[in-house]
Amino acid sequence: MAHPLLDVVRRYAEAHADRNGIAVTPVPGLTFIRQVAPTELQYAIDRPLVAMVLQGAKRVMAGSDTFDFGAGESLLITADVPTVSQITRANIGAPYLAVVVHLDPSVIESLIVEMGPVPPAAGAAVRVDPTEAEIADAAFRLMRLLDRPGAVSVL
Repeated sequence: MAHPLLDVVRRYAEAHADRNGIAVTPVPGLTFIRQVAPTELQYAIDRPLVAMVLQGAKRVMAGSDTFDFGAGESLLITADVPTVSQITRANIGAPYLAVVVHLDPSVIESLIVEMGPVPPAAGAAVRVDPTEAEIADAAFRLMRLLDRPGAVSVL
């Protein structure tokens, strides 16, 4: 994914990621993931989130569904879901990099009420879609708050 967002996330994650590859930001609910090698299977109950992969690839299994996705794609989880995941493509020269935005379930609920009923396939709790340019641009604008944490409460 060739986008200024990749450069910003790379620099921040390299400077702030802990030994598990997680870089917490001053923006509540915004985290970056950086891994320099494929991982073992990870078991979790994922809360609602959007994970935009900027580089590398990942596999997530939820129930009988398997989602393989990589740079330029986003994972959306809209409910608490047990998952098994694994970063499948990452190395020192091109680490796995992802932006994770944790979603507030009450906001999701109000959006569903506002939007009305959705078709069953569109209402799946886990899905992968291409990351739209507008979404990547919005994420990039959000990254500007990393240098201005005082603006977070205003936003």
